[in-house]
Order: sequence, then C-alpha cells, then structure tokens
Amino acid sequence: MEDCMECVLNSLRGLVLTVVEAGMMFGDPKRLTR
Repeated sequence: MEDCMECVLNSLRGLVLTVVEAGMMFGDPKRLTR
C-alpha cells in the first residue's frame, strides 16, 4: 500500500511540475530566454 501511494504521489508531483513549467512558459515567455 505504501509503495503504491508513493508511486501515485511521485507521478502526481511530476504532473504538477510539468503543468507549472508549461504555465510559466505560456504565462512568462521572457523567463525562457533568460
């Protein structure tokens, strides 16, 4: 159970990071060229 929860948390964390990065790129393009 714990391993399964850890896997789910890791995948969720990865999804959140991806969404945040995409949001930063679309929200502030200048930050990319820095």
